[in-house]
Amino acid sequence: FGKQNVHSDFSTIIIAGGKGKRLLPITKTLPKPLIKFEGKPYLINLIKKLLFFKTKTIHISLFYKSKKFYKIIKKNFEKSVKNKTINFVKESKPLGTAGSMSLVKNVKSKNVLVLNADIIFNLNLNSLINFHNQNKNFLTIVIKDYQVHVPFGVVRFEKNKFNKIIEKPNYNLFTNTGIYLFDRKIFNFMKDIRKIDMPQLIDKLVSGKKKIGVFPINEEFIDFGSHKNLLEAKKRFDKYHSM
Repeated sequence: FGKQNVHSDFSTIIIAGGKGKRLLPITKTLPKPLIKFEGKPYLINLIKKLLFFKTKTIHISLFYKSKKFYKIIKKNFEKSVKNKTINFVKESKPLGTAGSMSLVKNVKSKNVLVLNADIIFNLNLNSLINFHNQNKNFLTIVIKDYQVHVPFGVVRFEKNKFNKIIEKPNYNLFTNTGIYLFDRKIFNFMKDIRKIDMPQLIDKLVSGKKKIGVFPINEEFIDFGSHKNLLEAKKRFDKYHSM
């Protein structure tokens, strides 16, 4: 990314406890975030990126095959584990895609970056944090444009009355990347919440009148949670992960 902007105050929660069922049989013995890219478990690369952007702390939420994470992280980041820059949060049972956030304690940073452990991206995190702060958002959701091609004619109608046919259209949609930036007051909001998925949590924030913004990106991004995407990510890892 070259010379960075002024560092903003943020901590990070990495959601890494999933079973990765779409990647079976690979994930039968190996947790998804520990799949290797260019000889290293991806989680190692992700942590290095977060440390590059000067995150204050990294909390790694674990459940599935957690012992394998402890061994690898301690080996590669011994100093950061000892000085509590990297911390482990263990779910005793699955808490959904956002529930483990309720187990994280004593976060003093202004902002909290929450991201899934199976996404590869080359986003400059300072740009996201600056946008979030300038807009005074409680939550900023990172989104990416996605083109859908319909290989058939799409029929438009209203109340069973034909309007027109659009032949094999393309639709541009915006999808969730699995990267979120929260105000640290999210922990106060989650005091009585345990098991919850991220869409449900966001719905609760909407009901609570919290300000939620979106941050569209042009940068490269891929979720390697399927066999197809894993193959693509391995082929073009430098493109997606460059810093």
